[in-house]
Amino acid sequence: MDPSSTLASPPASRRDDSVPEDLEAAWRRERAARLAAEQALAREYSARSEGAARLTAALAAARMGTWRLDVFTGLITRDASLNNILGLEVTPSEAPPQDWRQLVHPEDVERVDTELQRTLREQRPFSVDYRVVRPDGGVRWVRDRGMVLPDEDGAPRYLTGAAADITADKHAEEEARIHADFEQKLIGIVSHDLRNPLSAIIMGGHMLLHRVKADAKSHQVVAHLLSSAERCHRMVRDLLDFTQARLGGGIRVEPRPLDFHALVAQTVQEVRMGSPSRVFLLRHEGDAFGEWDADRLSQVVTNLVCNAVNYSPADTSIEVITRGEGEDVLLSVHNQGAPIPAQLRARLFEPMTRGLSEGGSGGRSVGLGLYIVKHLVEVHGGRVDVESSAARGTCFSVRLPRHPPLRRA
Repeated sequence: MDPSSTLASPPASRRDDSVPEDLEAAWRRERAARLAAEQALAREYSARSEGAARLTAALAAARMGTWRLDVFTGLITRDASLNNILGLEVTPSEAPPQDWRQLVHPEDVERVDTELQRTLREQRPFSVDYRVVRPDGGVRWVRDRGMVLPDEDGAPRYLTGAAADITADKHAEEEARIHADFEQKLIGIVSHDLRNPLSAIIMGGHMLLHRVKADAKSHQVVAHLLSSAERCHRMVRDLLDFTQARLGGGIRVEPRPLDFHALVAQTVQEVRMGSPSRVFLLRHEGDAFGEWDADRLSQVVTNLVCNAVNYSPADTSIEVITRGEGEDVLLSVHNQGAPIPAQLRARLFEPMTRGLSEGGSGGRSVGLGLYIVKHLVEVHGGRVDVESSAARGTCFSVRLPRHPPLRRA
């Protein structure tokens, strides 16, 4: 036997055994790698499926659905949630734009098309509320929002978005509007019908008051009746102004030159006649000439002073100060009633808001006096503020420009 041949070639039995072992190891490694990859894909698919299921559930709970418009083909893809809102088969679908346009309410088609074309042209967000008519004839409101996805050249490629069913919200808004309109119109009608007979009662009360001067008891009774009638008249006036502010385009004002000191003094005297037992301290400082609507400012003063009467103890005084300061005039009405709680002060000038009277007659109010004050002051270009504490009582302050840029309240 040649020695070199023995060294160069391994035994036949060793070569035959090693080759199958190497193949089997490689096969096992490949199988393990493939199995790991399949498991990873399965986990990813499961996660995606779970995420898609959660998204679908969330969209259904929110009454929303998604869609995508292919700008090149014109095809619109809708998910199952959106088709459910539209009353169609609850599965994903793809349809031409004509199919979608047929679902839009005829009165809203032009508006939706205009917004769509503007969105694609300007590549801005798509946003429109409109109605759709379902195959069963039912009408639903949807709030549609979307955005443009451009291609590599920056041209619109897709328009994708989501539509929410807002039918319930729209119905609630309409019911609330109808209810509010009815209430305000009813207030206006009733207030208008009450104004004339109240005016007659007040006029007759003043005439009767002069005739019973000699009889102290009768004079007191008539004065009390007259005071009650005038308070009702103020309530009616506030109700009419509230209706005018909400429904009639604002409260009208007609400015004329006047002396603010004199107007406040006259108004306080009128309130004093209705509350003869109260003490009013009136003080004027500086020049207070300007241009305002005398009737409307008298209304502001009346409401503030009557508010002070109603919300302060009967044995305390009410201080009214007017002052001229440069281009403005100031009015302050101070009473010694209980402090206004902070949570109430935040909404004190809102309609139908009333404080808790202490020792006064605050309960006999419709809660519009301060609301009217705020609007009349603002229409004169001014502002009204309130400070209230246990130590100093409550003070309402009004600042008005002498020559305001008038607008409707």
